Amino acid sequence: MEPLINAILYFVFLFGALFLILGTALVLLIAAAVPVIWKKNLSFLMISLGINILVIPLSFFIGGMATDSPGSTMHDFWEVFLFIQIFPFPLVLLSLVWWLVRRKKEKVHV
Repeated sequence: MEPLINAILYFVFLFGALFLILGTALVLLIAAAVPVIWKKNLSFLMISLGINILVIPLSFFIGGMATDSPGSTMHDFWEVFLFIQIFPFPLVLLSLVWWLVRRKKEKVHV
């Protein structure tokens, strides 16, 4: 009975984390089209967050594969992780700055 429970818990945590990551990213991508989000100019920020949430697990996986050889260090992990994140992370920062600038401009014109 013990191995069965361990197998069930393994799959629950494995697929639970996968569905949580994919679900959060899909909710962000779908919610970007909601009119309330659209009026607050948050759609670009939410789309870039959704893309980043989808890419982060891939970055961790590929970074972990880079540290598989015995001679590799933590530097190799971060090198590959940041290489994979070279577009999504600056996109999030750009969208955050763009949203903050546009938010300030709208308050001035009102």
